[in-house]
Amino acid sequence: MADAVSRLAPASVRGEATGLQSSAQSAGFALGSPIVGVVIDASVPAGGFAAAGLAGLAAALTGCLLSRRCPSPRPPTSARRESARRTDATHVQ
Repeated sequence: MADAVSRLAPASVRGEATGLQSSAQSAGFALGSPIVGVVIDASVPAGGFAAAGLAGLAAALTGCLLSRRCPSPRPPTSARRESARRTDATHVQ
């Protein structure tokens, strides 16, 4: 996973992206263990697995919804230049 993040992130923000990923993993480990422990104590051991699975599903759905909210990245520079040329050509008429 860390390899995919470092490959996908632009070089200018690669350190920030991998740092945020590491922080998210640390938070998940720190919060997940006590929550699963409480569920195991309150129910059966299988309940801990169910709680961990449901928490993972909730995190995945949250990530999916948040990724749809973000604007799409800007097109490559050559595509922007071509778009600007077409826009300039329509304004000349």
